[in-house]
Amino acid sequence: MKAPQSTAHSRGRLNSIGMQPRELDLLIAEMDSGSSGKASKRREYVRMPFAHASISMRILHHGGSAMDILVACRNLSSGGMSVLHSAYLHTGSKVVVRLPGVDGHVTEMPGVVCRCAHVRGVIHEIGVRFGSQVRLRDYVKCDPFDDCFSLENVKPEQLKGSVLYVEDSEMDHTIVRHFLRETELRLVPARTPDEALKLSAEPFDLILTDYDMPGMDGVTYVETLRSQGVDTPVIMLTADTTSVTRSRLTSSKVNAFLSKPLSQPVLFRAIAEFIVAGRVTSGLTTTLPRDHPSFCLVETFVSQCKNYAKKLSDVLARNDAETCRSLCNQIRGSAAAMGFETVGRAADEVSKAVTASMDVAEATRQVRALIAMCERVRN
Repeated sequence: MKAPQSTAHSRGRLNSIGMQPRELDLLIAEMDSGSSGKASKRREYVRMPFAHASISMRILHHGGSAMDILVACRNLSSGGMSVLHSAYLHTGSKVVVRLPGVDGHVTEMPGVVCRCAHVRGVIHEIGVRFGSQVRLRDYVKCDPFDDCFSLENVKPEQLKGSVLYVEDSEMDHTIVRHFLRETELRLVPARTPDEALKLSAEPFDLILTDYDMPGMDGVTYVETLRSQGVDTPVIMLTADTTSVTRSRLTSSKVNAFLSKPLSQPVLFRAIAEFIVAGRVTSGLTTTLPRDHPSFCLVETFVSQCKNYAKKLSDVLARNDAETCRSLCNQIRGSAAAMGFETVGRAADEVSKAVTASMDVAEATRQVRALIAMCERVRN
C-alpha cells in the first residue's frame, strides 16, 4: 500500500510551518537566545543542534490510520528530538520519525509526543521521546575531539563496570584514580601496551589508553587489539592535538577521543557514553495503537521475547551460529508486525553479522544488545 502523502509536500512546501532554511535558522536562533544555553541539572540527555528544514514524521492515529507530515527540526538528543509543526499534537501521541544520518542512511525511529508548546502563530514545538536511544555521532556531524557525548549529567554512582587504563605516566594514573574514586568502576592499570595486551582476554567494559607511549603508541595498540578480535570500546587520551596526530587518530579504530588535560565531568560523560548511555534503563513498548487488529497479540510477543532472551544467552555461551540465526529470523519476522521495529532491526543486524562470520563470538556485542532489547519489551 502506498504511504499517505505529506500535506506539506502536497502544497509544495518543505515543512508544515512553511519555512525555508534561512527563515528556520533565524527562528531557531531566536528560540535558542531565549534559553540560557547552559547544562540543566535535571536534563538527562545533551541536546545537539539539528536544524533540518524537512524531515518526515508519521503520526499514528487510534484505529490504525496514519498521516505523514513534513516537520522542521530544532535539536536532537540520544533520547529524543524537538520538531516544529503547524498544529498541536496531544502528548502521548505515537509517531515514527525518519531520522537522516550523517552517512545519508535514514532510520525510522518510533517515539511518543511528550510535550507540545505554542511558539507563535501556527508554530508549535513538539518534543518526541524515542522508544530507544540513538548514538548522536551517527546523526550529528561533530569534531571527534569535541565534547560530543550523549548524557548531560553523570553521577559517580552511575559508573559501574571494569575499565582497563593503559598509561605510562604515574601522575596521570594518580589523576584518573582520583577522578573516579567515588564511582563503582573497577580500574585496572597497565603501564605499557604490552602489559595491556596480556590482559586483553579479560572482558572489560571499556579501555582508556594514552596515545603517546614508548615502544608502541596507542593507535598501534588498538590495531593489535582489533586484529585479535577484541571489540571493547576504546577512548584515546592525548595531549597532542596537531593536525597530523588528529588525522591519524580519527582514521583509527578508536571509539572516542579526549584531549588532555582531563576534566572530571568530561571524563565521566565519556565513560558513561559506553557503559551508561547504552545500558537499558526503560522498557520498549509497541507502536501499535490499542485498537489495531494485532494489538491483542502484543502480550504473547512480549512473553516470547523473554524466552528469546534466554535462548540467545544460551547460543552465545555455546557459540551456536545456526541456532542464533534461526532465532534472529524468528524475531525479525514478527517484531515489526507487533510494533517493535527497533527489536526487528537489531535482530536483522545480528543475523547479518553471524551469517558473515558464522561465529557468534565475533558478534557478541550485537547479540548482547539484542538480548537486552528482548528483556526490555513491555506491553
